[in-house]
Amino acid sequence: MTGLPDSAAELFRRDPRPPNEIERRRSASYEAWRQLVVAGRIAHEQLVADLVGISRCVHSPDAYAFRYAIPEDLPNVSRNRLAAALRDTLARLPTESAGKIPLEEVAIRLVVFFGPVPMEWLSDSAIRAAFSGLRPRDVEFREYAYYPAALDKITVADPQRLSLLLYDVADAQLLCAARLAQPAHLTALHAVFGHTAGARAVFSYLACDFPPALDIPAPDNPRILAGLITLADGMPGDAVSHGLFPSPITKLARLCLASIGHYPPTAVLDAARGAYDVGRSYCAHDAVACALVHPEISVTERADLIRHLAAADPYGRAVRRWRARKKFWRIARRYSSIAC
Repeated sequence: MTGLPDSAAELFRRDPRPPNEIERRRSASYEAWRQLVVAGRIAHEQLVADLVGISRCVHSPDAYAFRYAIPEDLPNVSRNRLAAALRDTLARLPTESAGKIPLEEVAIRLVVFFGPVPMEWLSDSAIRAAFSGLRPRDVEFREYAYYPAALDKITVADPQRLSLLLYDVADAQLLCAARLAQPAHLTALHAVFGHTAGARAVFSYLACDFPPALDIPAPDNPRILAGLITLADGMPGDAVSHGLFPSPITKLARLCLASIGHYPPTAVLDAARGAYDVGRSYCAHDAVACALVHPEISVTERADLIRHLAAADPYGRAVRRWRARKKFWRIARRYSSIAC
């Protein structure tokens, strides 16, 4: 192949790191290569070689999912050629020299950049790695995190095979996958947890925002209970290990555990009373909701809690900031037995 677009792409082929806008020549070379892919003008063997070269550079901290992304609306011929090249590249990875990250993660990143792909193209270890890498915060920002973005691009034709692969994945990661709510994944996840009605209720509940629109389910599976405890990452009102404030799935896990009396009532009530204190790392709406659903906290104690939190502070305000007040009253109306 000859011509300006082909020669312009050579710089990117020699240096296939994620394009950097500051390095304008290399970024322009990537755009030229990208246009060749979209137009279907790169021969199969050359395209495989290009993807293999990219696979050696995906360890870069700048290799965010959007940097190498090819448009989803590719012409069918170009999409098929890219898919065929990606399939051959994934098959070649085990024979390539090892890089700075495991081959499973390289495969996952290539899927994010150039997928979708059928599950059958990936090794069992790569599929397990995609599920095992899920974290509560990443689930909420899936377009910026490799593992949830990869799961969005892996198509599953055989949920039974997937369920067999998922038996060894940690319970908390499986519950994170349930929040992603991919239909084929949910079928496999239901199989892992025994197809129980309680598991289905928990999955639907974990897909909600906080506070949830659905009733709080009671987990009927030891693995689900263990996963919720891991996701809770501490007591209601606690900052989490991966950042200051808990993700929605963490708040939902704490609320579910509180509703079955998993936490000491005194500790939950104390956390709720100080949920909006000055100096807190975040507004602990989760602690308030947990106190209002805890079976060992009486109606009188709940009423006292709401009066305490709604009382004006020395500056004539109740819970600080209008957004916090709005969510506080949403929680109070939903979970309190007192008229608000």
